[in-house]
Amino acid sequence: MLSDARDERALDGDLPPGMTDFNVARTVAFAQNPLPVLMDGYRTYGPVFTIRVLHVAVVFLLGPEANHYVTVLHAQNLQMADRRLR
Repeated sequence: MLSDARDERALDGDLPPGMTDFNVARTVAFAQNPLPVLMDGYRTYGPVFTIRVLHVAVVFLLGPEANHYVTVLHAQNLQMADRRLR
């Protein structure tokens, strides 16, 4: 978890708005049935939003418009993390 926290702090730029607080109930709900949690994020924040699941902030893109915006229109801003299995 410490490594993940360091990685998050090293991110360049801000994450999209969303449910970024530490929330055990949301993490459990997401693990059991993620769809209601994702739909709540979509309704509240739009097609691109962040949800903290346990200790990791995850950015979600829902719908073809969001994917097109990120992967085609702004592909120059897309960065993939180099995550190697430890």
